[in-house]
Amino acid sequence: MTGTIPTSANSSCTATVSVSDGSHSSGNTEINLSAVTCPSGFVPVTSNSSLGVDSFCVMQYEAKNVGGVPTSQPETSPWRSISANNAKSECTSLGTGYDLISNYEWMTIALNIESNPQNWTSGVVGNGCLRRGNNGLNDACGYDGANPEYGTSRNLKARSRLLNGSVIWDFAGNVAELTDWTAGGSYDEAPANCDGAWTEVYWKTCSGISNDTFRPENPAGVSGYNSDKGLGRMAVNTYSTGGVIRRGGSYTGTVNSGAFSIQINQTTSWSNSEVGFRCVYRP
Repeated sequence: MTGTIPTSANSSCTATVSVSDGSHSSGNTEINLSAVTCPSGFVPVTSNSSLGVDSFCVMQYEAKNVGGVPTSQPETSPWRSISANNAKSECTSLGTGYDLISNYEWMTIALNIESNPQNWTSGVVGNGCLRRGNNGLNDACGYDGANPEYGTSRNLKARSRLLNGSVIWDFAGNVAELTDWTAGGSYDEAPANCDGAWTEVYWKTCSGISNDTFRPENPAGVSGYNSDKGLGRMAVNTYSTGGVIRRGGSYTGTVNSGAFSIQINQTTSWSNSEVGFRCVYRP
């Protein structure tokens, strides 16, 4: 990685991260490093100018119901069986600056995870697979754990690291996470206008939404970039059921689960026992 790291607490800089698959494929991605102060239980995420996302804070753990308050903590099972509208309300109830994670913020994290060699089973970006956590399948990428899991004394395939050192649990697998399409306001459904069963997310197109709102980047430019790499898959059915977004996949998702897993369907009042949520804080 090249770049100059400033010493001021509120400074920012641009750095170039170079990745290679160890043979002939390599690539560069430019990231902005910004220092933000996060609430307890939240970790900082650096901005992504390509997606129009400023630096923000995200729950380190999937939201837990602690006395009716969405809380980021390792203890207790994730808050599940909650609708998109109610998840949005619960996050905003935490105060000014709090919200349900947006799809653009999700992608900011997912692309960051994808570019970090520490999240790949081989230690090299693009080689092996991206860890996808508790997904109901015991293999190099994920594992079959409790339905769902919690805590930190468990399989480390449930843990992801960002390039800035932040650690996030269960970003892939465990419970699928309700995601707002945009930041602020009321819950926004995805403007997708397509239909299709689970398929490879890297190759999928969908009318109404751009590729950069759901696709991985493949920074090392490797071939065969699909769910075998632990990326997750995509399923959309917006014609008759609505456009509620869930990301990450669940503990029964197997190869469909992963950091880039995305499912779009259902209405804003729908809920399911395999679906939870995660809040963000925007300074």
